[in-house]
Amino acid sequence: MSRSARDADDPLRKARTQVLATVLRNTGDPQPVSIAAAHLYLTTVAHGSLAHEHVRTARDAALEQGLLVAYDDAAGTTRYALTEAGVTTLDAAHAEMPIYGPADEAALREVLEVETSRPDPDKTVIGWANTHLLSLPDSGGDADA
Repeated sequence: MSRSARDADDPLRKARTQVLATVLRNTGDPQPVSIAAAHLYLTTVAHGSLAHEHVRTARDAALEQGLLVAYDDAAGTTRYALTEAGVTTLDAAHAEMPIYGPADEAALREVLEVETSRPDPDKTVIGWANTHLLSLPDSGGDADA
């Protein structure tokens, strides 16, 4: 069996691709700016075909590899969003960055506000939110932090 055939059958590779694709499909206009952890698991495990342990391992690997960012929102809900590297990983499917519009500005500013108020803010999350805030039409380039 060739390496590429083994890779295609690898349950962890399949899980990583599914996790990234699920985050992509469930974020950006008109979806929220990020996906709640519960929704990610509901979609990939309960309504999908992946084992919970594979999703958790794939999620952790994607976070470690910089393919996803994770943060806790103001309500304490863990949420995930794709990075540019995460979208590039899905390039075979002609994936593009989630599109955020003016309606997402308040949500992105809330991510910044919550993250910068933490004793040890995650600079990766701040960078992710700022990048998308600055890309909004008529943003004026006045992102926080």
